[in-house]
Amino acid sequence: MAGKANHRGFGYVRKLPSKRYQGSYIGPDLAPYSGLTTFATKGDSEAWLAAEHRLISMGEWTAPKARRLAEERVTFGAFADAWLHQRDLKPGTRELYRSLLDKQILSTFGPLSLADITPATVRMWFGSYGSKTPAYRARAYQVLRAIFETAVSDELIAANPCRVKGGGTHTRVRKVTPATLDEIQALTEAMPARLAVAVPLASFCALRFGEMSELRRKDIDLQAGILRIRRGVVRVGRQGYIVGHPKSAAGIRGVAVPPHLIPMIKSHLKDHVGPGREALILTSPTGDRLGASCLQRPWWKARDKVGRPGSALARLEAHGGRARGADWCNRGRTHGQARAFNTAGRDDLPTRSQRPRLSDRCGPFGVGCAYRHLSPCEVALRCISRHLANVGPGLREVEGGQWS
Repeated sequence: MAGKANHRGFGYVRKLPSKRYQGSYIGPDLAPYSGLTTFATKGDSEAWLAAEHRLISMGEWTAPKARRLAEERVTFGAFADAWLHQRDLKPGTRELYRSLLDKQILSTFGPLSLADITPATVRMWFGSYGSKTPAYRARAYQVLRAIFETAVSDELIAANPCRVKGGGTHTRVRKVTPATLDEIQALTEAMPARLAVAVPLASFCALRFGEMSELRRKDIDLQAGILRIRRGVVRVGRQGYIVGHPKSAAGIRGVAVPPHLIPMIKSHLKDHVGPGREALILTSPTGDRLGASCLQRPWWKARDKVGRPGSALARLEAHGGRARGADWCNRGRTHGQARAFNTAGRDDLPTRSQRPRLSDRCGPFGVGCAYRHLSPCEVALRCISRHLANVGPGLREVEGGQWS
């Protein structure tokens, strides 16, 4: 480095356009560091570099921003609040993070300085959860780790203290059991007439609850056999219902409607939906937007009425119909086709090594090589129609839109 402009024994000094001086150097971690303030004279800047060099020689060096943080004692709670405020999040996600911070994280880490939180502190907090709520523990750990990653990026701490191996992952405790075709028919018949269409929409079209609740007459094109999913709704605490984009970018999509559902949807539009283009497809008993409780209560009654409380059917959730749709997609289909078919963003589809071979006999919705030239929607429609032709009248539609 000898002979290089502005270079001295340790570090560099440069003159800024403001005619003030700034020192910089390469730290022990081989990362570049600059002074947090500028100096009026070159000598002052060199003195700062000498002080930094002395800390390195004595083994007491930490990043300049981390040192200032320790001196000012910026607490984790203050930094976490600023972190959440600055992030671009959807309302439901922001409420979840706020709840995790308030109920699970700040009680332990809130008063502590960022520099005082060590891997041992994080490990003790993580272990205090036990194994009763693995999903909740994993979500809280993910938020904590993300906050510290931002602190590392801001050079406020040297390293992330969240080092629990596998802390951000969990194994599903209760497996969602997709309904069979017979169970879907029984559940549809057991639901109130104004909500009966929700069961096949969730099962065959793999819609999320927020997408069904915001589905309007203008989004349904029965002539083309398509549901246009453009919006979703979420309820956020006292803010009430907030309408926005679906859960992910892939959620904005066109969903193929199986031909056997079209008569039922037509009947539902005629009997239970208002005439305007903005009329909601599913509503509460009072005609307002359908809330989760307005669907869950009749859903629970329908499960009991089917006659399998406490068994696999009793463990089905309304959102589990989406798992049923993805499960049918996965049988004998290529991974790309399965992702393209209506599920829009599921991350639990089988990997290339897990999926079965393509065959005409690989399941009720198997896809043979003759279908490989078709689009995903065409494949779905042909597979469903072929299966319904083989199972008899149990799930076919008759005039009027009722299950036969």
